[in-house]
Amino acid sequence: MPSAPAFLLCFHSSHIVLQSDGELVIAGNGPYYTSGPDIEVTKRLGYKDSTSLLKYYPKLCRVIVKRHAEYRKVQFKARRHKLAAVLHEESPSSLRAAARRLGYNACYLCQQFPDVSQAIAKRHASFRKRQCLERKKEQEARIRAIALHLDSVGGYPSRKRVKEVLNAPMGLNNSEVGAVLREVRTQLNKER
Repeated sequence: MPSAPAFLLCFHSSHIVLQSDGELVIAGNGPYYTSGPDIEVTKRLGYKDSTSLLKYYPKLCRVIVKRHAEYRKVQFKARRHKLAAVLHEESPSSLRAAARRLGYNACYLCQQFPDVSQAIAKRHASFRKRQCLERKKEQEARIRAIALHLDSVGGYPSRKRVKEVLNAPMGLNNSEVGAVLREVRTQLNKER
């Protein structure tokens, strides 16, 4: 069996130990390898392909593969916890924004964690709906106040006059504006 390359022992000296019988073993609980004995690892260790590494160090390869599998499981659980933490944030963010912030694709998160992803999307949608309703109520109150002001100065509270006084987008569609103005006119007629 050929001896291990010198840089292999130096590069991962805290993790790979050359025993007296010439066998390489992994020691310690240091950082996990970022991938199994694939092309990336074999190149990092100075080999052109994984066949020679598997041929001369089969036990080491099995340990690397096992540790890599454990690492992947831990990473997967960590992703789920990070995604679940988004549900407890004060301001609900969209799934796309959460995925971007976590460094993943939203489609990947939907595929791997459908329940948490759907919960995030529903929470954000209900938040957006509440925001929209609040804005509409604010606009209705502004239109109502302008209509009452127009009536107090002797003008008829029509949609055209309200729009001129508002001098900005109304934030409501025509039927909603009409309903608010009809309500105000009805209220004014009852008071007279």
